Amino acid sequence: MGMELAHEISQPLSTVATYLHAARRLLQSSATSEPVMDALIKAEGEAQRTREVLERIRDFVSNGSLDLKALDLSALAEKIAALCREEATARGVQIENQSIRPTPPVMADRVQIEQVLNNLVTNAIDAASERSDACGHVIIRVAARDEAVVMQVEDNGPGVAPALRREFLTRTRQQSREGWGLGCL
Repeated sequence: MGMELAHEISQPLSTVATYLHAARRLLQSSATSEPVMDALIKAEGEAQRTREVLERIRDFVSNGSLDLKALDLSALAEKIAALCREEATARGVQIENQSIRPTPPVMADRVQIEQVLNNLVTNAIDAASERSDACGHVIIRVAARDEAVVMQVEDNGPGVAPALRREFLTRTRQQSREGWGLGCL
């Protein structure tokens, strides 16, 4: 649980550090105040998100409660794409949001779903940035499908090494037999 907590907190804190570094560089280059203010506002938003993640984890650990509310996954995908775009661009990766509106709202814990999507997009950026041609691409898709809303994160990175793929498939089959299953977001 400690490792999970550290992972959940490190993502937004890393983004805060990135925005603060960008603001400092902008100030050193005598940039106008508008881009500096934009970077600081984004850093403030990520610090707020870190606080929300900590509060949700505390609430869940202490009493097992989730804060289920109607959530627009298309809007959430747009938000995460916007938050990750600057870092992705700096790493030679383009982020594309292919949300098909309208999608019905889903009942979910916003902070937890936001964190999962952010982690998926960050991992996809990491993978796509490994391309030697600097043509990395990450696509976030949200679409209504029958009675569900489906979210997908796709990247054009090098993929999973064959040995890791075999190990993953073996563990997945074992977990399925044990009743764990493998879910989708």
